[in-house]
Amino acid sequence: MIYLKTLKLDGWLSYDKVEINLDEPGITYIKGKLGAGKSALLEAVLYLLFGKTIRKKSTVKDLANKVLANGYDISLTFFVNSNRYKVREVRDRPKKGLYFYKNGKDQRGKKDPETRQIIIKELQMSAEDFKSVAFLGQRQTQMLVDGDEAERAVALVDVFGLGKYDDLIERCLQDVKNLTDRKKETATKLKELKQTWQSLKDNLKSIAEPTKPDHSLLPKLATKIENIETETAAFQCKVDRANKIIGEASAIARQQDHVKEIKQQIATLKTKLSKLDKPDDDFRELEREVRDLQQQQAELQSQVTKASKRIEAALSAGNTCPVNNETCPVSIPRKYSKSIVINLKSEKVKAKEDLDSIAGALMDKTEALDRAKVYCSARYDLESRQAMIKKFNLDKDTPDVTTLERERDQHQAKVNELRSSATKLNSKRNEIFTALAVYEKQWEAYRSIRNTLARDRDLAKSLKAKLEKDSVDLQYLSGALAVFKKMKLYKIDLVLQLLNKHLKEVLGRISDGEYKAEFTSQRASSDKKKVLDKIGIMVYDSYKAIPIELCSGGQATEVGLAVLLSVWKTANSISQKGVSSLWLDEVFGPLDEEVVNRVFDSVINIVKELGPTSVKVISHSDLDTRLFDHVWTVTRKNGISKIKFA
Repeated sequence: MIYLKTLKLDGWLSYDKVEINLDEPGITYIKGKLGAGKSALLEAVLYLLFGKTIRKKSTVKDLANKVLANGYDISLTFFVNSNRYKVREVRDRPKKGLYFYKNGKDQRGKKDPETRQIIIKELQMSAEDFKSVAFLGQRQTQMLVDGDEAERAVALVDVFGLGKYDDLIERCLQDVKNLTDRKKETATKLKELKQTWQSLKDNLKSIAEPTKPDHSLLPKLATKIENIETETAAFQCKVDRANKIIGEASAIARQQDHVKEIKQQIATLKTKLSKLDKPDDDFRELEREVRDLQQQQAELQSQVTKASKRIEAALSAGNTCPVNNETCPVSIPRKYSKSIVINLKSEKVKAKEDLDSIAGALMDKTEALDRAKVYCSARYDLESRQAMIKKFNLDKDTPDVTTLERERDQHQAKVNELRSSATKLNSKRNEIFTALAVYEKQWEAYRSIRNTLARDRDLAKSLKAKLEKDSVDLQYLSGALAVFKKMKLYKIDLVLQLLNKHLKEVLGRISDGEYKAEFTSQRASSDKKKVLDKIGIMVYDSYKAIPIELCSGGQATEVGLAVLLSVWKTANSISQKGVSSLWLDEVFGPLDEEVVNRVFDSVINIVKELGPTSVKVISHSDLDTRLFDHVWTVTRKNGISKIKFA
């Protein structure tokens, strides 16, 4: 038994905040206008337990209060087998997620879907079973009463969860199809494998087992090659040594030729030096004198330039002193300016004469410096070549290069001969290695074909075994398919028997035995593929059979109420678990007050017989409040629902 205790809503559907005790004993009347939010309470219970709603809403946008627009926070407390549970869901708010606690301990999974599976596992009840034993509403049985015969059959399957047999049948049919396709695929593979296997057998017959070449010569060849390489290295050393001595002899010969050339240069330089005049002054002193004369020349040139500028200033007859270029406090008379110009011109002439004198001396000194440079350069070249000759070792004997070259050529010929022998031996050895590699490849191909044949033989056995197993499985599936179809028919017949039993009992109480009703069924088709029945309802009034479609409105409503209670009693008879609270959602329909009062006690007594301690009657009709232990009034204003408890 599942004992529902406390429901808390915050932002759920049309509610702001409300806390409800679901465990109040007795009968509670939940009244209010259409759309006030009465059924939203049951929606919250179903959603917290199973993640589903009666109206199949599942998004936060559909479930949260659109006026408040801040998500929702809802929770439900309940007991199962003395264990206390709490489910809480928060959306579009801080710490959003699905929470689940057992005896105060967090039992959540890593993600919300995993937590939902944990909750359903603890409940050991599906959403359909819960609705059938804890919820009665006109929508549940409306199709059973108002639908045609085929629609009643579908409604019966939905109400009692018999659709699982349709699912099993569908799965069986799909498995049969998959297995049949797999058998065809396996048979095709087996056929192709046999063809390949035969082709490989033919190839193997045409390929002789490869013969391994004689490789016993390899060690002998390796020894010969090693000896030849050692001898070749010895002669190569002699060739290298001869090349070194020949190189040294060639270097000595080139050195001697160079010495002869330097001696000729020394003789030429001595002759040239004897023809040159030796300078009277030292070369460094001449350079210093030339620099001094050049400096004096530059100073005199500057004096001449300044004198020219001062003459121009004096001729302008301004108040600027032509001597020092400073502004005078009074204008200088013209006659004084003339005398100043004359003096400045004489100074300019004297500076030019000195400049010409220094230019002549500078030319003489420059020519003497150039002659000294030529003499010193020739003397430096002579001294450097004389020092160069002293560095050469002219006492060393020059070896006979021709003899050395002849010996080197003999050694090189021997080296070439040995290398040719080694090349031939290496070629022979490579031929043996190549033959061995070819043998290995041939043997590998031969072995691969044999292994492929063996593997294909085993694979063929495996495919044959798989075919046999699939054939057996196909037989089992065909048998299971027939069993599931029969089980569905059997379950439908069993449910109809229980329904008729409870319908007779319930309708007898509601109508005080005035009339009774019975579900009738007949096979929809003789076709074996069609297993659904057609279900009708016959009402017997004074032993006269009347189809439900021809009954009066009140009579049909009472039969519908009886069908509703019969469905609930049948579901409780089949189910292994019950729920402490039963919700009756708009079950009285258009019944007038007299009929309601007459059938109310019968309905409540029938409900209490099966164990619920708390009954919630939801109705927008005005019922006699004296019939109830508690009254909840639900009102809705500006999109917000409120409950008044009384």
